[in-house]
Amino acid sequence: MIQRIQSLYLLLAGVILLGTAGLPLFFFSGSSAAAMTALAFVDDANGVITRPWGVAVFFLLAFVLAIVTILRYKDRKKQIFLVNYLILVIIVGCIVAVAYGLAFASQEQCSLQWSNGMLLPLAACVLSVLARRGIRKDEELVRAADRIR
Repeated sequence: MIQRIQSLYLLLAGVILLGTAGLPLFFFSGSSAAAMTALAFVDDANGVITRPWGVAVFFLLAFVLAIVTILRYKDRKKQIFLVNYLILVIIVGCIVAVAYGLAFASQEQCSLQWSNGMLLPLAACVLSVLARRGIRKDEELVRAADRIR
């Protein structure tokens, strides 16, 4: 059912993933101060330097996948598969973000500092795991009810 707690978990994960677009994931200090969001590398002096399209694509894909997973509430097996895929996409998105950050830091000869914005995808991953656990519990309840009949 769409009113279940796992739907709330997935909705929160989707909102969190959408929120990563505007929050800085990394800060860079060196010759000039810069920040990396999921949509752009922003320099204080020059504005937008470049765009990390890989990070934006993965986090946008994860957002869409979270919403699609909520809408597939009638097919719990498909929902479990989609949540597993969602967790994988979030983890790959985090790895891609770190790779972009490290590549930019080495190219610009500056130091990389983590931001609190990088914790948001990890929180979305935890919420997705909680949603998967809730979906599995629902599936077990339905199986138990079918055995009783």
